[in-house]
Amino acid sequence: MPSPPDPPPPLASSVSRILARWKRWDPVVVAATLYLVLVTLSTTTPSSYGTVLEAFGLEGVGLVSGTPRPIRSDESRIWTPMVQATVDSDFGQVNQTSLYGESLRTFYAMPLRDWGALFKPQFWPFFFLAPAVAYSFYFAVHTWLFVVGYYLMFLRLRWSRSWSLSAALLLYFTPWVQLWWTSLGPLTALLPWMVLICLSDLRPLLRTLAVAYLTACWLLTGQFYPPFLAVACVAAGALVWDRRPDLRSDLGRWVSSALGVGAGAAIAAAYLWEPLSIAVHSADHGARAIRGGLVSPLQWISQFQPMALYHGYEPLVTDNACGLSTAGSLLWVLLLCFVDWRGLTSRLRTKAEPAAVSRATLIVLGLLTAWMLLPVPAIFGKPLLLHKIHPIRVLFASGLLWLGIALSWMPRLQFLWSWRRFALLTAIVVATWWPSSSLGSATAAPVESESTSFWTAELLERNHADLYILPIVLLIQVGLRFGPRRLAASLAGGGWLLASAALANLAGFSAFNPVQLAGPIFDRPESRQLAALRSIQESHPQGWLVLGGGEYYGSALNGYGFRSVNHTFIHPQPALFRQLYPELSAAEFHQAFERYGAVQLVRFRPPRWTHRLRRPLSPNNGATLVPYRAFLPELQVEVSSTPPTGSPSTGGKVKKVERRGHKLSILLSADFDGLDPASRLVVYVEGGAKLHETWLDPRRGRENWQWQRLLYSRVELTLRLPRAHTPMICVESIDSELGRLRLDSTNAEAESWCGGSVEASRPSAGAVHAIGAID
Repeated sequence: MPSPPDPPPPLASSVSRILARWKRWDPVVVAATLYLVLVTLSTTTPSSYGTVLEAFGLEGVGLVSGTPRPIRSDESRIWTPMVQATVDSDFGQVNQTSLYGESLRTFYAMPLRDWGALFKPQFWPFFFLAPAVAYSFYFAVHTWLFVVGYYLMFLRLRWSRSWSLSAALLLYFTPWVQLWWTSLGPLTALLPWMVLICLSDLRPLLRTLAVAYLTACWLLTGQFYPPFLAVACVAAGALVWDRRPDLRSDLGRWVSSALGVGAGAAIAAAYLWEPLSIAVHSADHGARAIRGGLVSPLQWISQFQPMALYHGYEPLVTDNACGLSTAGSLLWVLLLCFVDWRGLTSRLRTKAEPAAVSRATLIVLGLLTAWMLLPVPAIFGKPLLLHKIHPIRVLFASGLLWLGIALSWMPRLQFLWSWRRFALLTAIVVATWWPSSSLGSATAAPVESESTSFWTAELLERNHADLYILPIVLLIQVGLRFGPRRLAASLAGGGWLLASAALANLAGFSAFNPVQLAGPIFDRPESRQLAALRSIQESHPQGWLVLGGGEYYGSALNGYGFRSVNHTFIHPQPALFRQLYPELSAAEFHQAFERYGAVQLVRFRPPRWTHRLRRPLSPNNGATLVPYRAFLPELQVEVSSTPPTGSPSTGGKVKKVERRGHKLSILLSADFDGLDPASRLVVYVEGGAKLHETWLDPRRGRENWQWQRLLYSRVELTLRLPRAHTPMICVESIDSELGRLRLDSTNAEAESWCGGSVEASRPSAGAVHAIGAID
């Protein structure tokens, strides 16, 4: 007979087994995983898409806390709208919602259903979950990868658990990571996992395959940014070389890793072959060659006091908060204040580890510092592709190296607490207010005070974030003296300094990114502004939305479902523009349209914005300005010398009439729909005239959106007169809904005429275009 089954274990035994397994699980990994699950299910994100919703009349929709940052427009107005368009295009390679029909396989990673999806696991939830949940997972999983990855990497580089956790959090809350998180975050998050695979005990073949897969994922995640990745790898390699001397002679490990990197790079290049081949010949990236020395000494020094050059999150020395950010902290200031300087050199030399610790790290850090501060020719940056990026992009690698040096040297040092040393810390923190107080008058966020005194309430309000370090240090000292022994042991040595620096970064920069629900990003609620925009688009003969670029910069309109002319291309889309501008030479067309950047519709030329823009223009690498008329239908204008009959109602206004020799310019705002094929203007000119040129423009500053059908009703007419005489004119508009209306004129001298005598005037620059600011 078969033996009876064993009785189930008692409940107490099962609980003990679970607790035993729990103890084997790393609490940092467990906590990070819980964070990942909770954030994903709550569909919260750090996106600044709230700036777009605000522009659409939906201010505060889905905003849980914080403030959406306009400086994060590369995420909120380019990348996120591209994700919206990808979802609307059913994850196909072509943007079905854009009038350009551009490819979505670009240097910005998108959730596409193609073979590249194998190397984009962060996008897999898009294929079977709601877009809002998948979008939230995308950011949450990179936070998990960053914190857990650097924590495990520092552990493998032989630092303690408490130090590794503090170092990972310190790095995560640096201004560089937080301010760039929604665009370059994925690149920083995958770096430690590359190190972990290289340090693993996998067989050479498996290591090669793992490194190849991760390299392809790294290059196809977030933004395709090889120069940044190359510098980050060199920095991490220097740390590994110094911290793991036992692996230096393991040639097979490094050969297999190098082969994997090459294979992964080949996979990414094959996937992005088309945009890469276009970028090589583009007008901006193809010819780019940036020299070194473009980082200011003040910005370099801010690696050791990253809060000194900010007022809140507004920069004090530039208009770009992200460009000012560093991957630094107050750790080195704390070391300076609390280290025991007596016998410092002897202690560094008598430890078991060689005195040349961090030699490779110091060499690489010196090279990066020279590239940042010295006018090094671009050719010297080619080995690491540094000539293709601004030197400020290496500040993350520099911050990682400074952190590694501090972690390596701290076990060799002794640290002392005293109130005198705390006073020194306070003095240094306050002393860093001097550059911000002297530079504040030229900043985007100046102190609103006429006082120039150093000690002012406004100055304290501006720099209060610098003071976070002071209560943090005091609280940690209280915890060391009166807290549990386990806490004191984890913060022993210089651990309390590392924890203080990490908490100061958390307090100073964790609130930069808002907490935004992903639901409104993909549900896209309606508003009066959006209804008006849809009406304008529907009135265009080809169903295009032709609108100015300022408020809806980037791809935000297309992301919301509009076939907008204003758009941002990750790689050029010249086909439509070649049809519109066949007269441009190859060189002119290349300069204007074969580049990354935004297409914006404008009236006038920069920088004076007074002369009419007649041809496409690229004032910088980030934008191409295009005249409105290229995307608007031809306005029907009838010129007659026969006086009009009848007395129609008055509507619209003739704003300016000016004669220059044989040319007569008329500037007007009519009450008609300029996009309606049935709309037209009738111009009566005494003595006859011929139409020379017509410009149809949108009105500016229209706050009342119920008049959206009258948006395109601004007209500039140029007539050629048979002789230099002073005619009288009359203008009437004909609209399918409003009917026939006679435009009012301030020059009226006769009841049957809208205009009187027009005195000749000498040509002056921009005189005809003076109404550009009038509505």
